[in-house]
Amino acid sequence: MAGYNNITAAFAVMVIAFLVFRPASMVVLADYIFAVGDDTGWNDQRYDYQAWADNYFYHPGDTLFFLYDPGLYDVVVAGSAELFDACSIDHNLGFYHSGRDELVLPTPGTYYFFDRATCKDFHMKFYVNVN
Repeated sequence: MAGYNNITAAFAVMVIAFLVFRPASMVVLADYIFAVGDDTGWNDQRYDYQAWADNYFYHPGDTLFFLYDPGLYDVVVAGSAELFDACSIDHNLGFYHSGRDELVLPTPGTYYFFDRATCKDFHMKFYVNVN
């Protein structure tokens, strides 16, 4: 029976070593859904959404979930940093106004989001870098 316990212990050590020292390329990351603004949602023009976004790391396949009052807010996906800075809806990559929008981050890159009505005056906007 002592031999069996030694084999079991050796196997457990090998499994733990594999999990700890496996190559990074073998790490499987599940797609994650981020609730924009956490408990605040996309509902507060005084909230610092960029500070919220900077607290997370984003990967292709992750989703941003925007929950908001569609009578007051919307979501614009800006087509470039310049359009984002100007709060311009020209050449946007998407305009959403359902109040419950799930936007997938499909590939690596920078994505820019803003609310059309409050972007200029209250800076209700943020960007994420997807790696």
